[in-house]
Amino acid sequence: MTNKSFTPMTEAQREEVRLKRLADQEYARQNVILDRPDEPYWKAEASARGIRMPQWHIMGTEVKYVKRACKKLGIDVKEYVESTGFKTLKEFAESNPKFNAVAMVGLVIEYAVDKGL
Repeated sequence: MTNKSFTPMTEAQREEVRLKRLADQEYARQNVILDRPDEPYWKAEASARGIRMPQWHIMGTEVKYVKRACKKLGIDVKEYVESTGFKTLKEFAESNPKFNAVAMVGLVIEYAVDKGL
């Protein structure tokens, strides 16, 4: 069974994606706090709850990962955002430019643990 609307990536497209990933990784190394002491805890809790953590180089402003974690944990995103003191998830993420998506999801996990979820 094949999907007729699916078109495989060309070698040029693969190379473009690879170069973007490498550039994102280098940016993260230079601009993001990567050695967070809570990260092993977040990963263990994520694993126990069936949450897949984002890759380390993805910026915290990619809020889709936070939304996915909230959905998986049964947390209302608006309720979570209110607990942060911000009006929107985007505002919260932009106020923490040194956070990667792993840290942002980790905070959601800590919120869930505190709530007993």
